[in-house]
Amino acid sequence: ATGARTGAGSRVKIPLNRALGILLFTGTLPLIIYLALILVTRFLFLPGYEPGMLTSITTMVLLAGPLALCSGFLFAYVSKSVVRGKTDGSYYRLDSLGSLLAGFMFGGILVFFLDNVQVLSILFLVTSLILVLVFAYPQKAVSKTMLLSAGTVLFILLLLPGIRTGIEGWRFRGEKLLESRDTAYGNLAFTEKDGQVSAYLDRNPVLSGTDLAANEESVHYAALQHPAPASFLLLGSGLSGSAWEIGKYKPDHIDYCEADPWIFRLGTRYLADSLPAHLRFIPMDGRKWLVINDSVRYDVVISVSGDPLTIGWNRFYTREFFSLVHRHLAPGGIFSMQLSTSGSYINDQGSELLSINYHTLTQVFKHVLLIPGYTSCFLASDSPLSLDIPGLLEKQTVETTYVHPDYMELNRLSFDSDQLMERIRTEPPKINSDLRPRLFFSRLKAVESLQGSHAMLVSGILGALLFLALLIVYRPLHKGMYIS
Repeated sequence: ATGARTGAGSRVKIPLNRALGILLFTGTLPLIIYLALILVTRFLFLPGYEPGMLTSITTMVLLAGPLALCSGFLFAYVSKSVVRGKTDGSYYRLDSLGSLLAGFMFGGILVFFLDNVQVLSILFLVTSLILVLVFAYPQKAVSKTMLLSAGTVLFILLLLPGIRTGIEGWRFRGEKLLESRDTAYGNLAFTEKDGQVSAYLDRNPVLSGTDLAANEESVHYAALQHPAPASFLLLGSGLSGSAWEIGKYKPDHIDYCEADPWIFRLGTRYLADSLPAHLRFIPMDGRKWLVINDSVRYDVVISVSGDPLTIGWNRFYTREFFSLVHRHLAPGGIFSMQLSTSGSYINDQGSELLSINYHTLTQVFKHVLLIPGYTSCFLASDSPLSLDIPGLLEKQTVETTYVHPDYMELNRLSFDSDQLMERIRTEPPKINSDLRPRLFFSRLKAVESLQGSHAMLVSGILGALLFLALLIVYRPLHKGMYIS
């Protein structure tokens, strides 16, 4: 907006060569921003650290600001210069059409075949071609050749996996990058350190090859409740070892759903040993799978979805989803899910989080059990559930390491569970649904409390005040466009 306002109000005549130079700069900047972001991630942010709102906004403004200013300025200045006296707004239609076509090209085609850095290199190459072939810029033949050569060589180099992996590897300190790929769901990277393979989606860990304690809790707490589980549905995190733990029960079949199929496709190159032989991989969202397959029934459904930090992930914690799971459970079937809030003592935000999830589950299932551990594990079923995990283990010939009588004691489990349930029952009952994502907002509050700030509250108030102030100031015509 600042760039466009400056361009529209500029009275200085800019030579054509200068304007084309700005266009070349605009076509080159995305690649520079991409590399700068890698360096910022490497040297300014700690590994695994999620920067706060102020830090994130400052970083985005500093990196994307020059591109936005140049782009806005160039469009407004050229529109004013070329279509002087023209009032039909055809240049806006042309700009919108270009954006529409570019969006289709990227979102519908390129994102499935090329990484982000390759797409940005195409942008630089196309900009160079247009400048040289259409506008005969730069003027010197040598400069034209160098510009086209730079665009072509850069594009070819970034097609080579080794070059891209080397560049992306700068993001990770102390870890060897095995493979990085930009999928339709985000940047997926597999790293290795001391023999342990981990996967990150947009720098957030999504699985680890040696997370034994978490895998055992997520699987055995639920499976031990069933006398002879023959069919399992696993939603997410199969490559981390959960599928292997399920295989210990020798079920007839295991269905494994992964919303991002690339986690499985790439992960099997490094973690194939963690999969049982008779596992069936379903490359789709687990909720979608249950919707389109109404006849399938499972003895145990285990959801290892990410915490509801987005509206998308919140879909796996709603009354509608729990009802869908309930319809696909065989008689005596058990549903298991987790929240990362854990421990026998939790703060107010954690208590609210667990309370919302508990009361939502009780809307669908007759029995709900909360077991604190590596995470807070919820078990739900229409059949009675037991906290006596050590006793259940004695009835099953399942080999375990952490979910084991040597590490677990019934009185301790009961005490910790009762402590949490006492906190939960003091909270006002709230239900999480698709259209009222209370758990999502509660999770955001919990994240903010960990950061020790009220950035979201402050920014929300400032945003509302700014909206109202502009609504009052604008004239009727502008006000209508602003509201739209």
